[in-house]
Amino acid sequence: MNTKVTIKDIAAACGVSTATVSYVLNNSTKQSISEATRKKVLHYANMVGYAPHSVAKALALGNTGNLGVYCPHPENSEHKLAIIRALAAEAEKYGRRLTILTESCTYRNDPNVDAIFALDISADEFSCVGDNTFVPLIYLEGDITDYLFFSIAFDMEHIKAKFLAASAKKKAGLIAERFHCGKQADKTASIFDVVLTPKEAASFDEPDTVLIKLGEGFDYEAYARSAIEVFYLALERKSIPFESHHILIK
Repeated sequence: MNTKVTIKDIAAACGVSTATVSYVLNNSTKQSISEATRKKVLHYANMVGYAPHSVAKALALGNTGNLGVYCPHPENSEHKLAIIRALAAEAEKYGRRLTILTESCTYRNDPNVDAIFALDISADEFSCVGDNTFVPLIYLEGDITDYLFFSIAFDMEHIKAKFLAASAKKKAGLIAERFHCGKQADKTASIFDVVLTPKEAASFDEPDTVLIKLGEGFDYEAYARSAIEVFYLALERKSIPFESHHILIK
């Protein structure tokens, strides 16, 4: 951050009193603080670089060499595997390893990773991971308005336009299983003329519609580069405009 963050700033951002922030950051047992409030204050303090609390400070160092990815849903597996493979290859360029996380990251903190990439999960699941994470948390194939986090997704409008131009057809449909992020699902449905499962696509017959398989022609290397760049931005706590927190890959 370019300016020094104070306890007052943290309190305002988290909607609590400065006394509450002080109790949390100093691990005080004098007052009863809810677990949700404690996690929120610690998470925000860590993200903006204010970490006098020993645990939060240790978690902020980014020195385990591991990056975690949490992807609990098997749908769209080819697409997700392509993202994970590209992410692993990009992480290796920086001497970091990608490790698959289990459901435990939704209810406890993992001290063995420097960041978590949450891939195609619901907003509720993302919140559970966020409540238990004090390292950068990046939403892949998701969309979130919380300025503490970054989200990355493919630019479906650009992809649709590219296929329409190449096919000279009037409509475009997407072949994909369900998206678990509600906002992402709604946005995708609003862009394409139709969204079909592979089974539905097998019997689909509309000559004016070009069908695009999820992942077809997608630039996974650019996606992975952006994800790792975002990780380092979050780790270094560089201040960037809120509108830049949601990144679309063309």
